[in-house]
Amino acid sequence: MVKLILSAISVLVLAAVSSQAFVLGAEAGRPYVRRLLAERALLLRFFLATFVVMPGLAIALAHSPSIPVPVWAGLILMSMMPPVTDLSKKAAKLGCDTEICLGWQTLAVVLSVVTIPLTLLLVERVFGVDLELGIGPVMRKIGSVYLIPMVAGFLARSFWPAGADALEKILKPIGGGAMALVLLLLLPLAVPLILKQGAAPILIILAFVAVSILVGHLMGGPPESLRPALVVTIAGRWIAPALVLSKENGWTQQLAPVLLTYVLGGALLMIVYQRWVKAHMAPAGGVIGGEPKLAGTPRRHA
Repeated sequence: MVKLILSAISVLVLAAVSSQAFVLGAEAGRPYVRRLLAERALLLRFFLATFVVMPGLAIALAHSPSIPVPVWAGLILMSMMPPVTDLSKKAAKLGCDTEICLGWQTLAVVLSVVTIPLTLLLVERVFGVDLELGIGPVMRKIGSVYLIPMVAGFLARSFWPAGADALEKILKPIGGGAMALVLLLLLPLAVPLILKQGAAPILIILAFVAVSILVGHLMGGPPESLRPALVVTIAGRWIAPALVLSKENGWTQQLAPVLLTYVLGGALLMIVYQRWVKAHMAPAGGVIGGEPKLAGTPRRHA
């Protein structure tokens, strides 16, 4: 039964990643990415927080003998992932600039094609930590599963808008439904293992997400309006590619509890952070922290 569930998860997660990647490319469009590229200091902070600082902290945990292997391996894997696919919706709830978020979401997926193999290389060669993934298979997998579909969506939006709209209407529910089924199938496998591992690993994972929120808030601004945007970026990672890569070394069952704890714990901590933002910052469309939001009006949401 477990093998059957894992096989079903493998098929569904591929469908979810490819569909969501196409929709992301179709919805982003060129103006969002170009606008983000013009904000060089902002782009650098987003990149460092997402692909350098948090993976570095996760790698540091691997050298602690008291932390179980699946915990630090799962955290390293999640910390390498690009932002969650509904980033702009989450950012909009916090009064953030959704165009910048959508541009970063798209660019981060492209960058992750390079940063994930590079991080694995550093993890294995410099820090002596072996995740048993293999750089070659990882590059082929991330290229075929989500880079190519995202580029296809981007090109469809640019050169065939009507077709992009039609495909988006079909693929968005397919991607969302497939991911929902993946999570439902993971629950009976992961929850008993989450409970079995005890309180310490759960607290370590929650602490890591809490640090992600702190790093995002500190590095996100100025302007103040983008502090929550970076928080959403590094606290909410895209779990589907992590599941794809965990299958490469047969670790899906072992890492699923860590990945799910990260996602569920992150969702709970983000509720707390969202309430803090609403209590201490102006609502969307206003002035946050005494500084104006970046120019631009949200037009489309991922």
